[in-house]
Amino acid sequence: MAPNNVDQVASAEPVAEIKVEITDTWGGPTEHHTISLYPNKTVRVGRDSSSVLTLDSEFPLHESAVSRNHLEFYSIVIEEDCDHHPLVYVRDRQSHMGIGVNDEHIKDTKSITPARLLHHGDKVTIPPHVTFELVQPFAPKLKLSPFQSEEVKLFGDRFIVMDRTLGNGTSAQVHLAIDRQTGEQLACKVYDMCQLEKTGNSDMVRRLMQETFVRCQMDHPNIAAFRGAYKSHSTLYVFEELATGGDLFSLLVRDNHFTESDVRWMVRQVVHGIAYMHEKGVAHRDLKLENILCAICPKPGHRLVVTDFGHSGVIGLERMNVIVGTTGWQAPELLKPPHLHGLPVDIWAIGVLATQLLAGASKMEAMDLLDTFARSPCDTKEPAHELDKLFKELFTIRSDPISEDAKDFIHRCFHVNPQTRITAAEALQHPWLCKPDDDLKKFLQREKETRSNWKRRQVLRYAVKHLPDLRQKTADGSPYFTHKQHKPNLHAIRRTAEYKKRMAAEKNKRKRSLMRDDSVLSSNRGLKERSKQTSKEPTRRSQRLLAKTSNESGKSSTTQLAESQDEEGYQDWDDRPSKRIKA
Repeated sequence: MAPNNVDQVASAEPVAEIKVEITDTWGGPTEHHTISLYPNKTVRVGRDSSSVLTLDSEFPLHESAVSRNHLEFYSIVIEEDCDHHPLVYVRDRQSHMGIGVNDEHIKDTKSITPARLLHHGDKVTIPPHVTFELVQPFAPKLKLSPFQSEEVKLFGDRFIVMDRTLGNGTSAQVHLAIDRQTGEQLACKVYDMCQLEKTGNSDMVRRLMQETFVRCQMDHPNIAAFRGAYKSHSTLYVFEELATGGDLFSLLVRDNHFTESDVRWMVRQVVHGIAYMHEKGVAHRDLKLENILCAICPKPGHRLVVTDFGHSGVIGLERMNVIVGTTGWQAPELLKPPHLHGLPVDIWAIGVLATQLLAGASKMEAMDLLDTFARSPCDTKEPAHELDKLFKELFTIRSDPISEDAKDFIHRCFHVNPQTRITAAEALQHPWLCKPDDDLKKFLQREKETRSNWKRRQVLRYAVKHLPDLRQKTADGSPYFTHKQHKPNLHAIRRTAEYKKRMAAEKNKRKRSLMRDDSVLSSNRGLKERSKQTSKEPTRRSQRLLAKTSNESGKSSTTQLAESQDEEGYQDWDDRPSKRIKA
C-alpha cells in the first residue's frame, strides 16, 4: 500500500506532513508512510478513489474499518503575505466507524461534522489499526500575559483558552479555545483595552462594545455564533464559533471560479443572514468576502456565516451618517454628503458580492468603474453604462454565460436610490434565488443538511460579564495584586471573594456609626470651630507662659499651658458656637 502521488509535485512548499502508521490485522509488519500537505489543498482518506477532486491527493486504504469516504485533511492559508501560519484541519466525512482525535471519538452519521483544528503532534486514528500524526513544528504559539493567564482562570469552568493562535492583528490576538460543556473548538478574541486607549483608539473600544452588544442578540445559522464575552479593567475576551473552512476570499483563491449554481447558493445564504439582521433593525455596513466565513469546510456547498459586526449600526439608536465599510463595497448614499444611510447599504454590498463570486479570481475593471460611479456627485443617474460593461466582462471571463435572472438581481442591487433598491426580504423571493421550483427544492434540502449540526445557543443574561479586579503584589509580580503608585510604600491586598464580603460589612458598619444619637454628637459640638478660632496671639502668650514655668515648681509646663488655654478660651464646652460637624 502506498500513497497516491498526484499532489506530491507542487510549486509551493508543504505546510505540514502527515505520518501514517498502519498495523496489520493478522500480525504482519507495520506500514509507515508520509503524506505532504500543501497550501489550500485537501488530502482525502478512504477506499473510494473515484471521489478524488482535481488537484487533490488521495491516500487509498483497503482496511475493512475504513469507509469509502472516511476523512480529509486540509490546510487554510489566511493571508499569504503575512505572519499567519497555515491552519491544518481534519474532518470526518460521516464515516461508519468515525475517527479519534487525541483519544476523543468523533462520529456523526446523520449530520455534517465540522472539522477539528490540529496542532503539531496531534494524532488522528481510524480504529483500530490506522494512525495519522501531524508534523507542523513551526505553528505559532503566543502565550497570554501573566495577568491574562490568571484572569482566564476566573471563567475556566466554562472555557479553556489555549496558547495556539489563529491570528494576531493590531487590535486583538485570536486564540483557540475549548467549550468545556460541549468540547467544541471556539475562537477567542483577546483585546488589550488599555493599549487601545493609550494609543488613542477610544473609538475602537466603543465599537468593540457595540459589536458585542449586537452579537449577543443574533442567533441564526448564517451568522457566526456568539458564545460569550468577559471583560476586566484591561482586557476583553470574546468567544465565538470557529469557522473551520476559512473565509470566502480564501475559498475564492483556492477554487478560482464557481458555477452559477454555487454562486446562487452562497448568495442565498448571505441574504438569509442579512435579512435576519434587517428584521432586528441592524445594518452590517461592512459586508465583504473576508467577513463571510465557511462554517464547516472550504467548499462552496456548505454553510456560510456572516461575521465582524464592528461597523454595524442599529436603526433608531444612532444617527448613521459616518462613512464606514471597505472601498469598493460602499453604497453611493454612504459616500455622498450628508452620508445618511440605512439598511439598503448591505444590499449594494450583496450586489458586489454576487459579481465577485461570478467573476471568480479574475479582476474586473468594471468593478472599479462602479466604485467611481458610487463616489460621483450624480444622484439620479443609474449606472447603466457601468453595468453593461460589467456583464460584458463577465461574459468574457466565464466559460458559460450568466442567466438573465442573475443580471436582473445584480441590477436591482445596484439601484442608486436606496428606496427603490431591492430589500433583503424581496431578494429571498427573487427568481435567481428561488426559481425554478426544482432548484428551490434542492436549496431547501441542502439548507436542512448543512444546518443539521447548528444548535441554538443558550440565552445569555448579560452580553459581557465583568471580571473581578485582580491586583498585583509587586509592580511586575503576581496578577492577584496591585501597586498604588501615589503612595511611597507598596500597598498590596488580595482581591478575593471573602475580602470583598468583609470590606462590604465594614463599610456598612461605618455608615451605621455615622448615624449616632444627636446627644452624642452635641457633646462633641464645636471641636472643629474651636481649633479654627484659636488665634496666633494666644499661641504666643502660651509660649511666654511656658518660658516662665522654668522658675516655678509644683506644676508641669504642660499643666500650666492647659490652664492658660482655658483662661483664654471657653469655660465650658456648651458655651462654644453651635455648629454640627458635616459627615
